[in-house]
Amino acid sequence: MNDVSHTQIPSALETLLLRAALLDDEPAIAAYRSWSGEVDVDSLDGGSQRMLPLLAANLNRLGVRDELTPSLHGHRRQSLAANAHRIAGSREALRALAGARIETMVLKGTALVTSGLCELGLRPIGDVDVLVHEQDRSRAIDTLVDAGWVTEIYPPWYVKRTFHRQVPAWVWLRGGVQLDLHWGALHLVRDPVAERPLWERSAAGDIGGVPVLTPSPEDQALHAWLHASEYSPVPPLRWAADATTAIAARGDAFDWDYVVERAIATRVAIQTRAALEYLAGELDQPIPGPVLDRLRGAPTSRLERREHAARNRPPAERSRAEERIVALQDHRRQSLELLARPPRVGARDLRREGRRPGDGSELHDLRGGPLVLNHDDDPLDSLLYGWSFPESLGRWTEGGEAALAVRVEPGAEATLIADVSAFVGTPKRSQRIAIAVDGRRRARPRFGASDLDLEPREVRLTAPPTPDGVVTLTFRIASPCSPSSLGMPADDRRLGMLLRSVRLAD
Repeated sequence: MNDVSHTQIPSALETLLLRAALLDDEPAIAAYRSWSGEVDVDSLDGGSQRMLPLLAANLNRLGVRDELTPSLHGHRRQSLAANAHRIAGSREALRALAGARIETMVLKGTALVTSGLCELGLRPIGDVDVLVHEQDRSRAIDTLVDAGWVTEIYPPWYVKRTFHRQVPAWVWLRGGVQLDLHWGALHLVRDPVAERPLWERSAAGDIGGVPVLTPSPEDQALHAWLHASEYSPVPPLRWAADATTAIAARGDAFDWDYVVERAIATRVAIQTRAALEYLAGELDQPIPGPVLDRLRGAPTSRLERREHAARNRPPAERSRAEERIVALQDHRRQSLELLARPPRVGARDLRREGRRPGDGSELHDLRGGPLVLNHDDDPLDSLLYGWSFPESLGRWTEGGEAALAVRVEPGAEATLIADVSAFVGTPKRSQRIAIAVDGRRRARPRFGASDLDLEPREVRLTAPPTPDGVVTLTFRIASPCSPSSLGMPADDRRLGMLLRSVRLAD
């Protein structure tokens, strides 16, 4: 039996493991006896395996010995060696950031170890999480590139210019060590102003002589449960252990008022209440009753409740309405307007809120060469909305509509050539794309079974003269479809058109 939960609230079997690793005396021993009789330690899921070093330490403290303890202590020794290697491997990155006068704060497991709240080997550290101020994000990326770190999957220019709007952190690799560079600590908040208390309450520390900051125990606990507040392919048990460690570090001095006020102000009361109810009810943590009462009485919108439910479901199992709710909330967080604007749901609303070309936009000028959309070329601000990430061939549209803007000769008619393919998927499907130039339909290519190999097709488009030379192309996809829905390799994006490049005709 291996009862696994992929959401914020651990399963019954996972709760037994947490109780055995975190509690004292008979409650811990009884939980361990029940848990060990149900599982095969060698086939545990990744989330449960991360708890084994802490379990080994707690059993050793309680004087428990059985046939599993040698294996558990082996996990503890392995964790110690791996953590030491990863933290040491991140030191040069931290030193480079400090040399560039970029303030850094370590998060999660590295923060627990650096602040002395946890022994080095008890909390496995898969990667070193480093937070910088939002305004230092671009300089931090350049600094890591200069120090020999490389991004995972996406090129640095894409992370720096575009991808940072979608995620608050990204992965960097060097010498077998992974460093996650964060420019936002709370992914469900995404507001630099809301993170000021995190920086103001931080404490000084160092890693191998390199100065860093660590969050206060209250912020470490809040970050732990918010980071695990949605579906994860790896069961997120460690949030409960991290939060329990942070709460125990303060004891009676733990500032519950601060936690509640932060949760309500940043609209994460639902996630905070669920986490604290679990800690109090299942792990016997001393959560004051008035704290839970305040969180239960906090105002929450129907949209927030539906989003929380949707995020705790696997993405492939979410309904179309749930997908739109999550996408809308993500978009509003990226726009830093979550607290200021009334909720609206729908693809049309997302399209209205997409970026538009303006005088301040840095648009690609076709007079200097074609706009190439693979992962080697930076499209500047030309992509307005509806585009997926760059790939070796180009960019897919994602959803029913996408748009881009480019510059041509002001006051002159221009002929553009777009190299396009389409996602058909199966020989029985077809795909139609309507292409408009400055709002006027100019082409309507159709793709069928002969286009399964994604060979590019040239589409010529006439752009009328504009005073500023800015031309907007809009692509409307008749039937976007995800490869996973057709039984193809897992890809939940609703793909339509693949655009390789746009250029001026000779």
